[in-house]
Amino acid sequence: MQDKTRITWSKRTVSIVILLSALLATTTTLARVSLQDSDTFYLPLQPYTSYLIDDSLRLEAKELSKQAQLFEPVATPHIDFGLTEARVWLRVELANKESKPGVWRMDINRQYNAEIQVHLKVEDELPKRILYNTENMPFSARPLEDALLGVDFELAANTNAEIYVGYRSNSTTYLPIGIGTPQAVNEQHNNEHQVNALMNGALLAMVAFALLIGAAIGWSLSLSFCIYIVAGMAYVFNADGYTFKYLWPEQPQLNDPMNMALMLMMSFFALNFALRMFNFKKTSPRLGSTIVAMMGLALGFALAAVPFLKVNWV
Repeated sequence: MQDKTRITWSKRTVSIVILLSALLATTTTLARVSLQDSDTFYLPLQPYTSYLIDDSLRLEAKELSKQAQLFEPVATPHIDFGLTEARVWLRVELANKESKPGVWRMDINRQYNAEIQVHLKVEDELPKRILYNTENMPFSARPLEDALLGVDFELAANTNAEIYVGYRSNSTTYLPIGIGTPQAVNEQHNNEHQVNALMNGALLAMVAFALLIGAAIGWSLSLSFCIYIVAGMAYVFNADGYTFKYLWPEQPQLNDPMNMALMLMMSFFALNFALRMFNFKKTSPRLGSTIVAMMGLALGFALAAVPFLKVNWV
């Protein structure tokens, strides 16, 4: 009798587990993005994205498109998996419910990655690669002339599709992807450029003001502040991809080393400004000596990045 009771409870337990698993599978099903043919349509894709971590670096979109069940919904507020040498694969389902074909833009929203590829799978067709870019490719290799990566694609009327994004990064795996019409994405980026221009204008105004009062506060303090601000602007200008677009579009190998060198130089000039602002050499000699040592380290590491700045002059 006891054995029968145990078997009955075991069956019930298994049934409950299966039922809960089915419910969880149902609740984690992601919605399909309904594309709109509107000049203002733009949608961040994190809530619609599932992911897979490929430690082998061998998986391809073709085989992954047949194993959609391997992907898990992104459970964090942002698409970010920390530091990893693996390739991250993202999957998003799309639907053009319009009565006519349309063109939309996959907005990668990053300046560059070690490697990134985007594949479009339409209905039962095999995935087609629509974007491939690496950190070693010149700016001219991009399908769009933008500091931020992206690619346009067309989708027929009343058609379902899937987007697969595979990428590797030498730093953060943060990827704020979005989708929209080309007009909407351009508007999004233009707004960001305008904010950057406004901030840079404010910083330049601060530099001009510091120079105007240089005689009153001392030229040493005034110039150290100006150099610090300019160094910070140069770092941000490079980090935002403007140097790659406007200064060395055919020298992609400069991006990462220059990013490190400019960040270290910004740190050097920030410490130099703090040293002069608070006169630490007199008010706190020990702290002043520590800051000077930190400046030496920042300058040394910045100079150490120089050998990596391999410029192709031809």
